[in-house]
Amino acid sequence: MNTNFSWFFDEDYVEEAYLGRGGFGSVYRVNVGGDAFAIKQVHARNGPTERWYQQRLDHPNILKCLAGKKAPAGQYDLLLEYAPFGSLQSVIEAYGYVERWTAYGFYRQLLSALKHMHEKDFCHWDLHPKNILVFSTKLIKLGDFGCTCTMGTDFEVLRSGHRGPPEASDGLWEDGIQLDLWCAAFVYLRCLIGKRPWEKASMGCPEYAAFQRDNLHALIAMDQRWKLASADFRFLRRILHHDPKQRLVPSCYS
Repeated sequence: MNTNFSWFFDEDYVEEAYLGRGGFGSVYRVNVGGDAFAIKQVHARNGPTERWYQQRLDHPNILKCLAGKKAPAGQYDLLLEYAPFGSLQSVIEAYGYVERWTAYGFYRQLLSALKHMHEKDFCHWDLHPKNILVFSTKLIKLGDFGCTCTMGTDFEVLRSGHRGPPEASDGLWEDGIQLDLWCAAFVYLRCLIGKRPWEKASMGCPEYAAFQRDNLHALIAMDQRWKLASADFRFLRRILHHDPKQRLVPSCYS
């Protein structure tokens, strides 16, 4: 790959394809000398911070930010690695679900990436399939660091809302490590069944309640896609346990 990015700063490139839009910006594909790159356009207020976090991470399962620059109209451009298969969300939508062992491999890679972040006291804070990029059936990379923050002395971060574990449903703060690990486990389950498992981690949500009560039959009655998680149901129950004291801690964290 060409590591001379003068073309990026000189704007000597043509946007080949529009790849999508997230909460913090739009992404385009460009091709320079036969090499594909992604350019993410974000608000000038957010871009430097996102770049700062991303360039302090060096891990095989974290998307590389190669450069950044101010752009017209109050924008900031980030030059990123290009993922040929797009986001994990697009893969799930295209194929319906992710094969069991591939999904588990993706989950383990996410844990490794998060461990690297947490060792630097960084919390991703926004982990979901749209922010995970697929390079092959054996390689994913965590991306989109627009919400990434530095954790406090007790690993606290501002509460993320419905995405977090059940113990974070009240109050202003939550444990950033527990948040990221819960979201990684949630992504794993979502890969297996091809849909959001539940809308909220609350016993008032029928699917969540059935899951926590170990009632796979009830879940399958609600949606046949839950059959795809049957082989891993016991493990999923442990990594997504309602009680944080009984929740399985990944081996790389113990």
